Amino acid sequence: MEEILKATPQHHIVRIGDTVRRPMYSWSASVHLLLQHLEAVGFDHAPRFLGIDDEGREILSFVEGVAGADGSKGPGFGAHVWAMIVPEAGLARSAQLLRQYHDAVADFLPPRGLPWATGSGAPGPEQIICHNDPGPWNVVWRGSAPVCIIDWDYAAPATPLDDVAYALEWSIPFVSDEECRTFRSGLFDSGIQSAWSFNLALRSRGLGSVYATMLNQKTVEGVKAQATTS
Repeated sequence: MEEILKATPQHHIVRIGDTVRRPMYSWSASVHLLLQHLEAVGFDHAPRFLGIDDEGREILSFVEGVAGADGSKGPGFGAHVWAMIVPEAGLARSAQLLRQYHDAVADFLPPRGLPWATGSGAPGPEQIICHNDPGPWNVVWRGSAPVCIIDWDYAAPATPLDDVAYALEWSIPFVSDEECRTFRSGLFDSGIQSAWSFNLALRSRGLGSVYATMLNQKTVEGVKAQATTS
């Protein structure tokens, strides 16, 4: 029996037992190689690639927990995911997980001609295969612990700082209260009166410190400007 996890024109994702069935793209084989590498090096925080079913969908292992991008309320919905990163400890755990992924993928050298969602080719100097969408909605949480990064469709060569900056934009957050109330109601459910009541500079430094990279003021201001104008 299929349980619908996501149903949009771009993504129709279902659960069958302990597996997730997702649509395939022209670059999906590259993502499968990435997931197989992560399994081989013992990175336990990504789903396992299990094959392709009779309908041409990729089969991934299902990871129990809370995830999602929407602002719906109730167990298993996205509002709870935003609430996870309100405490500094939750933000720190999320940053640690991203750093662990980057360390695990550092020696992954895919063939040069492999296609990715944003182009093709192997990582260039100082690049790795980044997740490229490491927002809170793509992390599965159990209790206060992030246990898995999901939705690898946009993985592609980039610098680690690209992933860090993306996480910075969506986790600090550099957005309006209106957007938070629409898509990130977990922030307000956690007692936050305003997204801007966060100490943004402190949270930025904290995320960078835990990840173990320097986020200079120019980087932080650049991410903030992009977030508030997009």
